[in-house]
Amino acid sequence: MVVDEECGHGTFGGRAVKWRNHMLMSGSIAVLCGFSPLAVAYCAGASALPDQLETIGPIRIIPHRTITHELGLWLAGIALGAWFPFLEHLPPLLAATLSGMGFRSWMLFLPGVLHLAGDALTPGGVRVFGRKLALGLFRTGEPVEYVVAFVFAVAAGIDIYFIVPDVLDRVSMIKAKFFGSFQ
Repeated sequence: MVVDEECGHGTFGGRAVKWRNHMLMSGSIAVLCGFSPLAVAYCAGASALPDQLETIGPIRIIPHRTITHELGLWLAGIALGAWFPFLEHLPPLLAATLSGMGFRSWMLFLPGVLHLAGDALTPGGVRVFGRKLALGLFRTGEPVEYVVAFVFAVAAGIDIYFIVPDVLDRVSMIKAKFFGSFQ
């Protein structure tokens, strides 16, 4: 495996192994938070955004873990999305579809926050209002990183398998009790 020392992501046998653990951890955390399948897929798929904003193709335009890894900016985006929902400005059918599937405006910035949470566990850390936060629990690419991602995935799997069906059963019972005559 060849690792880019600056960002800690690399290639294995010519294939990119970038952001796999970010995707797994972000998607798992979204599941554990009870988000809709659309929001889970978005959180997993966009989890590499802070790193991707640093480059245009193969060219790095922003130094790694600088402005794109500033937690305050991502949190400000979440706050703005919560206060000024963009969904109301979309075509009505699209807005209703996204809203009905559990997607909210503030979720646009959530993958960035989840990415930074993962980076904060490494010695490189992230910035929080200009100050460095680095827990240094493991270096990017070390086996411990994969164990942590696996633990999150197992927790999400347990949540989906055991907890979600129980909640759905309860919701169905409540609907049947209160709205059964209207169906």
